[in-house]
Amino acid sequence: MDEKYSIVIAGGGIAGLSCALSLNKRGQDAVVVEKTQQFSEVGAGIQLGPNAARILHHLGLQNALEEHAFQPEGLMIFDGIRGKQLNTIPLKQSSEKIFGAPYYTIHRADLQNILLKTLHDIKRTEIICDFEVETIACANSNNNDEAKKNPTLPIELHSAEKTSSSKSIIADHLVGADGIWSRVRKHVMQNVSPRFSGKTAWRALLPISEVPESFYASHIGLWLGHNAHLVHYPVKSGQMLNIVAVIDDQWAKPGWHENGQAELLNSAFSEWSEHTHRLLSVVQSWKKWALFELPVPKRWNYGPITLIGDAVHPMLPFLAQGGAMAIEDSITFAKYVDRKKRFLEPLDLERYQDARFKRTSRVQKKARNLGIIYHYKGLMAQARNIIIAKRAPISLLKDYSWLYNDSV
Repeated sequence: MDEKYSIVIAGGGIAGLSCALSLNKRGQDAVVVEKTQQFSEVGAGIQLGPNAARILHHLGLQNALEEHAFQPEGLMIFDGIRGKQLNTIPLKQSSEKIFGAPYYTIHRADLQNILLKTLHDIKRTEIICDFEVETIACANSNNNDEAKKNPTLPIELHSAEKTSSSKSIIADHLVGADGIWSRVRKHVMQNVSPRFSGKTAWRALLPISEVPESFYASHIGLWLGHNAHLVHYPVKSGQMLNIVAVIDDQWAKPGWHENGQAELLNSAFSEWSEHTHRLLSVVQSWKKWALFELPVPKRWNYGPITLIGDAVHPMLPFLAQGGAMAIEDSITFAKYVDRKKRFLEPLDLERYQDARFKRTSRVQKKARNLGIIYHYKGLMAQARNIIIAKRAPISLLKDYSWLYNDSV
């Protein structure tokens, strides 16, 4: 007989685990189904602004974050072509004072492990690996299309054929947290696919001992140049440097772990300063991925199915808010779950969607615009650099008050 659960979350990444933990903290059990056979130490670094840090502290993760994450001193902005520092936005000494929470950088696997351990300790979430949701049907109706619109009818989830688990799961409600290439999303909206941005991102990790001395390992570095930009910051409690290079590109293959040829990347930075050449030359291997996005849809729910995180609003990484928006989604969704009710009311789901639509749309638009600004060339790049250099550092940080202040 198939297992039956109240809330099933598809996806064991930051979005899915944060959602499960948010539900647990409100006394609600959850089940997470994850397509991989086991969680692994893969991925890149992630920045957690004060808006995300505040929520994670609320969920009880402050001590673990302070052990595994890093608090950068500031964000140093450079002209990547000339190697000239333009400005430094203070973070460690100012973030908590202004926004009430710190600014963290952390390896994605470390954050995932923190969430997993916390869920294990609470013991209110079952995690089922090797289960990728492929098809969704209604458990108690012959009219599948009509029944899926009804949030009070249970649905039956079947795993993809490539996974070894053949059993199905019955759920009262399904949360799609399965990322930008979400399989759950197609059951909420038809004929919607992520669109390629014209950019690829390349990532690498370096031990701090191998980082050239001219780089400030205690800071986030942002280097701006025409048709490319470079970001680096500490992870692994400051023991490793996460490097991300973004270039204008036509390679548009979906995926996250493609091997990248250093010669191709270096050619995009050939006119850059010697500082950046020294850093890039140390890297022995790169992983690359094409950057896609999807305009935030107006419908996030369909009957008993709800979307969160990249499954509903994948965004470009130039505002460093993809993970933070998923964390915000999760705690907001949990607010509308009443553990005394068996089913989520349609009005509750609409309230969750309405609470998140404008904010995620704004963040997505700001991130897209920054991707354009970072890659300016000629007179536009000169004007950008002059404006950045003339600003008071603390005023640059306060420009993000709309983003980092409490919003959920």
